[in-house]
Amino acid sequence: GMVAATNGAHEPAAGASGGGSGSGGGRRKSKSKDSCCSCCGSRVFNIMLFLGLAGLALVYPMRTGGYFSDSSALLPSKQPSVQDVIEGDFGDGPSAAQDRHSDDGNTLVWKVGKVDPPSPIVAAKEPVVVEEVQQGQRPPEMVEGQSMAQEYNQQAKAKAAEAMRLWRERHSKVDHGPGCARCCQDGERWGAPCLDVDACAAKAPRGGKYAFVYAHVGRPGWPWLTFLHSLKIQALALAEETGGSADILVLMPAKDIQQLGTRHWDLINRYEVKVTPVAWTIPPTLKWWPKHWWPGKADGWCGPQDLMRLHVLGLDTYDAAAFYDQDIEFQGDAGAALKCAHTGKFLSTSGGVEEPMNVGFFAVRPDKRLLRAAEIFAENVSFTEQTGWDNNGFRPAGGYFVGSECGQGYMHSLLYQKSSKKGRQALKLAGLIDAEGKLEFEVAQLDRCIWNYQTGHQCPRGFDCERIRVHHKPTHKANGGDCTKSA
Repeated sequence: GMVAATNGAHEPAAGASGGGSGSGGGRRKSKSKDSCCSCCGSRVFNIMLFLGLAGLALVYPMRTGGYFSDSSALLPSKQPSVQDVIEGDFGDGPSAAQDRHSDDGNTLVWKVGKVDPPSPIVAAKEPVVVEEVQQGQRPPEMVEGQSMAQEYNQQAKAKAAEAMRLWRERHSKVDHGPGCARCCQDGERWGAPCLDVDACAAKAPRGGKYAFVYAHVGRPGWPWLTFLHSLKIQALALAEETGGSADILVLMPAKDIQQLGTRHWDLINRYEVKVTPVAWTIPPTLKWWPKHWWPGKADGWCGPQDLMRLHVLGLDTYDAAAFYDQDIEFQGDAGAALKCAHTGKFLSTSGGVEEPMNVGFFAVRPDKRLLRAAEIFAENVSFTEQTGWDNNGFRPAGGYFVGSECGQGYMHSLLYQKSSKKGRQALKLAGLIDAEGKLEFEVAQLDRCIWNYQTGHQCPRGFDCERIRVHHKPTHKANGGDCTKSA
């Protein structure tokens, strides 16, 4: 189930989190004589009592939602220009804007605070409202708040769709020559045709329920989900253009959800993110892991952070879902990949150092049977750097590649390598291969230079950076001819 986005989580103390400002130092020395110590002590006690009560009055509503009148829709403060859309300049984003809650007048910043209509989630926390709702009545202020929220939501979606329309107008004038050179593969060879995503997306049915998905393992730091603002634009635009809906999910182990602080929940509420607990980070039947790692160890193996993403495969309340790493910035229309996946496809790209699959992005029409196949594949399977998963090698790579022992190798063997006997067996046992040996879904790859940019490696000479829709790497300032992030 999904956790309601409330402000009820406790933020750890600054000392526990390793950051934040100091406590203000020790007690100040008194300048009075010894005979006045009791008087000074009484005054100090009264002042401390007052400050303590004042602090409680501030902190308690912050944790319960009493002072957070965040909108259940996110309304851009101004219409994005063509340059805003092309460059992805949608404001400072969560990392800077979260504590400011204001519009600087120059960039697109999500407006929050008391000027917005109250969220129905926050409103429902008031005892009077809860009591009246239980009696079958709808308080006027709640009805008005929901009506305003719906109006804001419609305005936000319309603005995002217009932003996307302006991007497409500009994008249509860009040179659309060849993309990456031999960066798509079919599980056996490099140079397989990259799928035409826009042509595929045009076949998607009207409507639909979509999900953009993040994942997080461990204690969340700060800043967090730093490109959430650009992802929200994608979700709003996709919902408006399809006449359907588009959610943003964050998959997390339940124990890590408990470590979300007040700032995290504020961000979650303002962007309408659905925090979704997962049952495991590695398949329960997987008994192989590196010798230097053990279950519960926080570092040393990328398996948990990668393999937890397998849960995306089973989100079958959605018609299509796409996973994205948190360091990805959205610079163009990424929704087309979800619409394409809706037609019955599993989509991914290769990696920037020529890994056959990069798990920083994949899109799928979710099916519980896919998740079941991933769990079956884990049974009695092992990995070596010489032979890969289930002794099936690394084709089309010539040998070990980055992430082979983690999600990149695991998912590639299961979904792309037709020669993987254990992978085909798992898919068949899950009911995804028919009597004739044909998969019930299509597996394809997309042009990495456009749909999951990871430096200019294998992109054509003179590649126009404005063709990029999803920018993954480099995360820092680009070197040489690499395209940069906008934020």
